[in-house]
Amino acid sequence: MRMMKRIFALLLTVAMLVCALAACNKPKEPEQTTPDTTTPENTTPEPEIPTTPPKKITSFRVTCGNSAVENFAATELKWYLKEKNLPLTDDGYHISLVLDESVTEDGYTIVADENSLVIAGGNNRGLAYGLYDFLEKYIGVHFYAPDTVVVDKGDVMIGGGVLEVFEPAFEILRNPWQPIEKLAEKDGGNTAQTGSTKVISLNTIAGTGYTTTCLSDAKIFEQALQKVRAQLSTGKVDAIRFSPVTDVDLYCTCEKCAAVHAEEGAPSGNYIRFLNKLYAAILPDYPDLKFEITPRAYMAKAPTVTKPADGILIRFDTDKCHISHPVTDTTCPEAVAFAESIQSWGTFCDNVYVEYALTAYKDFLPVFANLGSMREDIRFFAECGVDSIQFTGNIVCPTGEFGELRVYLLSRLLQDPLMSEEEYYGYMDAFLKAFYGEGWKFIRQFIDKTIELAADGHQTKKDSPFAAITEEEYLANEATFDGLWNKAEAFAGDRAEFVKRARYQWRYIKLCLHPNEKDAKALIADAAGGQRVAWRDKQWNVDTARSNLNLAPTEWVYKS
Repeated sequence: MRMMKRIFALLLTVAMLVCALAACNKPKEPEQTTPDTTTPENTTPEPEIPTTPPKKITSFRVTCGNSAVENFAATELKWYLKEKNLPLTDDGYHISLVLDESVTEDGYTIVADENSLVIAGGNNRGLAYGLYDFLEKYIGVHFYAPDTVVVDKGDVMIGGGVLEVFEPAFEILRNPWQPIEKLAEKDGGNTAQTGSTKVISLNTIAGTGYTTTCLSDAKIFEQALQKVRAQLSTGKVDAIRFSPVTDVDLYCTCEKCAAVHAEEGAPSGNYIRFLNKLYAAILPDYPDLKFEITPRAYMAKAPTVTKPADGILIRFDTDKCHISHPVTDTTCPEAVAFAESIQSWGTFCDNVYVEYALTAYKDFLPVFANLGSMREDIRFFAECGVDSIQFTGNIVCPTGEFGELRVYLLSRLLQDPLMSEEEYYGYMDAFLKAFYGEGWKFIRQFIDKTIELAADGHQTKKDSPFAAITEEEYLANEATFDGLWNKAEAFAGDRAEFVKRARYQWRYIKLCLHPNEKDAKALIADAAGGQRVAWRDKQWNVDTARSNLNLAPTEWVYKS
């Protein structure tokens, strides 16, 4: 795992809006209805063992450096200490918040002795990470969602020694973790994005269409250079993404090109040489420009000699990967091909990043059963030397599925991609309990069962949800799932609206199994009320005038 700053940014555009709380009376709990779980009650991973025993802290004194971000961090810390009912006094336990250039960029350290503690960030974002990590692990303030922040009761115990050293495994430009997401960039929050990415095939700029392009031909290079400059002249462009013209091995095998292939050990070597030369010619006029390569077809295997230039990024997508089992699954041919390719490039060069799907590409509401594979996928990316991850999927609204849970788990994985399975499901349980109320264990049962059913499925982000879990499997478990959601709502208390919204995914599936206008109208009305939920990308509503609601939701017409 590479613990250093990476070349390209992590993007995650998942909106974290949530609905207003709705109060309801908790019913009397029947006997033997709450299922057992295998994860421990203590769901927060333990910090490193300090060099001196923890002691109870009853008051604090907070100081900071002179910069705006240090002052902001101090103000934020004082606010949460007040929420914990911990007084600020002149002789209290001293916490200092500082920027320290010796600390890794985006990283932080937390070091303590008997009477004081220093949170040092390598930059603005690193200090923010350090502050909120300290609040979560040592003060007991847990950030699950914008409207779901839990402050634990009980004493604050802090020992001495090097308590935390964080060096990010991935470059994190946008972290979905709630306290980071809310911050302005100047206070350590996520970086605003500008510009755009042009997506073109090398054959297009070389003028060869769907025929092979000879990358050894000087005329081809000059023509490509002119067309790239023309693309850049159209406006602000952050990157140009090059992709093979097809997903088959279509490349030149002339004598000159074949010699390069032999020297490089793969046809991708000639492609890299060509783009390195093209990038070097463009760079003086566009010093911030990046090139991106999609390693499909003959690009799947990395060369053995020529590495991509620093500004050339190797971009993988998981379009053909099945979301319900990890990319390390050796029984899946698509997973094996993807894993071999990413290992080839990841061990050969830097600047490797991955596009990873959060939700189905088309329909946002139905079950997206990847909660069981995410941890293994992110771990694999870290171990392969992936530099950053771009998440794709529902990025426009609250979800009628488990979007908020998925975002929280991903934020934890980004900070600790090597976490154990026990830690991962501990974080899941902590979120479910805080976000969905006392009936959370029934929702956990639903998640566990869908993970089990989807394990041998073959759904990509573009496929029907029934490619992961079949209609027959849903029908066989229909009564069980109805019962779990009914119980989850019954025990939800003031989190009932959150449970009802998460249930949309199951109601969507049921309408696919048993299409009918009455239940269709009810789901459409619920999805439009309160915190509105999008059905598809940029499509918030069902066009009821043009839709036959006696058909499955997959057959309806949607609109913005």
